[in-house]
Amino acid sequence: MSSLSTEERLALLLSVLGPDAVNAALKKMNPTRSNFIKNLLNEYKTDPPSEEEIEFIIRDFSRYFSFAMKTLGPEIYQASTAQRIAKRKQLKNRDQPVTQSEPSEEPVVFEKIQESGDHVRDLNQLDAFQISTALADDNAKTVALVVNLLETHLGAEIIKELNDDIRDQVIIYLSEENLVPERIVQEVLKTTFQKANAVTVKKETTSRIDTLAKLMRSLPKDIRKGLIEKLNDRDEEMVLEIRAKLYVFDDILRLDDRDAQKLIGQTKSEILAVALQQADPDVAEKLFKNVSKRARQAIEDEMEYTVGAKTHEIEEARKQLVDAMARLDEAGDITLN
Repeated sequence: MSSLSTEERLALLLSVLGPDAVNAALKKMNPTRSNFIKNLLNEYKTDPPSEEEIEFIIRDFSRYFSFAMKTLGPEIYQASTAQRIAKRKQLKNRDQPVTQSEPSEEPVVFEKIQESGDHVRDLNQLDAFQISTALADDNAKTVALVVNLLETHLGAEIIKELNDDIRDQVIIYLSEENLVPERIVQEVLKTTFQKANAVTVKKETTSRIDTLAKLMRSLPKDIRKGLIEKLNDRDEEMVLEIRAKLYVFDDILRLDDRDAQKLIGQTKSEILAVALQQADPDVAEKLFKNVSKRARQAIEDEMEYTVGAKTHEIEEARKQLVDAMARLDEAGDITLN
């Protein structure tokens, strides 16, 4: 069985997936390979693969799944409107403000789950981090296939961990009906569970840079400046990383009103509007109370237009605000209390 060529295995897999998948896959192949696969599929019509061969390709499926999913295209993931609306409503209800969280100080240890044979039930007992790690190298179609079968809160946590590009693709595929054969779905779920269940530790994320930045933040500005200058002589790249972590968005709350006004004066209103999306109400109020009524109205109007800003856009806007605050502080123009 192991002597099967790649084309023979692919043809066998396509014969299991069915005609829609076959047609979609053949369109993506070059003519030579497409004709070769067609001939193999025709042979399978007159001499169908044995149950043993089918079981073999199913067991070996994890190796070929990524290729198949990339090749088959959207034909095997089409969706019901009800599923799409339900999923998006659930995800919307779980939206959380964008924050700069403190690094974890202690590793999180996960207990291994005894496999029951019910792969969906088994996956739902795991942590989102474990499943996200297991799916890290898979494409959006695979992620959508798994997430669609999980409890909504768990699926939402996994989607939140994805980068924007793949997240958008996953949402699209979640809106499509799953037409992948059940036995293949089960094999994907089983493989995902086994990989996720093997993730037993979420290691602490505190790095040397995080530690140094935290230390620097606690020092008086004059001492901090001298230490940074000495560090800069040794490692300019490290200093750039430390500087990026010395100031955070919530430091706005440490400014007095006059200094908050100086910061606002250094920032375009459209940047403020995006930065304040999903912001802590105290931070928003700190800035709003230090602008005129007309300026506040303009920012609020702009916020209505940017309410759909993506996470990376919000983070970039906040970074611009934080960078301005850092420049003013290091120049001695403002004071962080």
